[in-house]
Amino acid sequence: MHFSDLKEVKRSRLVAAALAFLLCLFCIVRLYAMTFPYANTAKGLQRAVEDYVPSPDDTGATQGISPDSPLRVIDSAVQGQFLYVAYAADNADHVHGILTMKRGINGKYRPMDASESPFPYTAGIWTGNLWTSGNADNKYFFLVGDNCQEIASVRLAFRVWTKENEEAKTAEKTFAITEPYFLWIFEGKSFAEELGLSTNETNGIFTDAVVLLDKNGNDVTDQYRDDNVNDSWGTSKSTAESFLIYVYMGIVAVVGIVVVKYFLRKEENA
Repeated sequence: MHFSDLKEVKRSRLVAAALAFLLCLFCIVRLYAMTFPYANTAKGLQRAVEDYVPSPDDTGATQGISPDSPLRVIDSAVQGQFLYVAYAADNADHVHGILTMKRGINGKYRPMDASESPFPYTAGIWTGNLWTSGNADNKYFFLVGDNCQEIASVRLAFRVWTKENEEAKTAEKTFAITEPYFLWIFEGKSFAEELGLSTNETNGIFTDAVVLLDKNGNDVTDQYRDDNVNDSWGTSKSTAESFLIYVYMGIVAVVGIVVVKYFLRKEENA
């Protein structure tokens, strides 16, 4: 249809076509917004953790995070299009985890996966590895600090494997703690080089020992240890990629085009 043909279309049909187009656009935007609903704000991240992390009551799980467990966000960090959210549950095992979220074109995020691990301390440092969703070669090492008001520094013992070495290399590093709650993320290869462990691609950086130190350099780890925590488990959950939502958006777009074209036909063809 050419622009001149619109002159031969009744105004009522033009209005109907415009309304159909706006409705189609609204549905597409709404579908996308429902897929990427969480803003990178304190309120948005808290809601994302509460919506995504707990296990439903009907799963029968004896470990992990139940729907009635209080959850809190410790800190978050952005790496490219991914947002990593460190969270904790105030339950018997002091469960800690990382919620990985992906940014959409609307600037908001959708959950991709979440880890859960028991934390055998009432305060301290939790460490681990992150693999960027969809890219197993892009690895990060993280440190999470929780309730570290009286902890001045932490000494970590590491071991690292590389693709070219069967035996692990080891190193130690002490980090000054400048804030009570934090999430620090380090690119895996660069961090291994900083530790003097490897200049090759790493298969992961693992923590052998965590020693909490006070302002005088004294080991205070045992003061925060909780022997009642069962730390022999760990789990994770993930969400499928958002391919289907784009299929639904495509279907809505096709239906919208058909309806708009119907209303824009010349009167004699109506």
